[in-house]
Amino acid sequence: MSLLDARPDPDSSWQVIQGSFAVADNRHWESILALGTGYMSLRSTIDEGFSDDPQNRDYDWFPGNTTLLKAPTSKSKWGTYLPVVAGRHPFRRLSLMNLPYALGLAPSVDGEHLDLETSTISNHQRWLDLATATLHRRLVWRTSSGMEIALHFIRFTDPTQRFTCVQHCAFEILTGSGTLTWTATIDSDIRTNGYDAIAERRIGQDQDLIFADITTSIDQRLVVAAGLHLDGATTVDVVSEDRRISQQAACPCSAGQRGAVRKVSAVVAEAYFERDRLPEVA
Repeated sequence: MSLLDARPDPDSSWQVIQGSFAVADNRHWESILALGTGYMSLRSTIDEGFSDDPQNRDYDWFPGNTTLLKAPTSKSKWGTYLPVVAGRHPFRRLSLMNLPYALGLAPSVDGEHLDLETSTISNHQRWLDLATATLHRRLVWRTSSGMEIALHFIRFTDPTQRFTCVQHCAFEILTGSGTLTWTATIDSDIRTNGYDAIAERRIGQDQDLIFADITTSIDQRLVVAAGLHLDGATTVDVVSEDRRISQQAACPCSAGQRGAVRKVSAVVAEAYFERDRLPEVA
């Protein structure tokens, strides 16, 4: 059976099914559907994210009566954590650190980006298969140019590959034609409780991979690396910004065509590997 034909099973006691999507409930479901290996934990964010939901807002989070404290509202909360990696917070001493985000995987068609709030979407479903530790998401996207695409995303973490996450999306062009572009991102411009706990950062490219090499505020080194492969793409371009780096691959598509895109990312820290070997390990 093709991945595009997969559906959630409401009678299965091994599946947690979200059903319809609502922005107001998104952070709730990011927590419920979270993945992990025992060494690495990942909130189950939407692969393509939201166009107006910055994750780099600074705010003060004072100790005291925590029932009265309220963080700024957001539609999503990026979260990648290793229990052994901490950062120093000006008001909270040491705290578990939110690490560079490597799960961005966003499609666009002829310059139009998929966004669950603004795009024309149907048949959206998301579910976590506990038996296989796999997160599924399927939808049909109709672009403003009339191209209709069926998408089925999966996300998987394997306990034997302690620090690795695999993302895969199978797609089928139902109607129309156009150029389908995929952007895979690592973003190091993130916050921990409203504070930037990264003391040093470097982003770059090494052969077929992009990476972010950071040092935390307590001098812990960490490297995040990722690689993208798209069926039918002849080249992969790299786009680098101040704290964010992406790979982009594109292919022309027409009705009836099927394909897949894959992204593999890894997060490695000196708590588990020699500090000077982190780029090599990642």
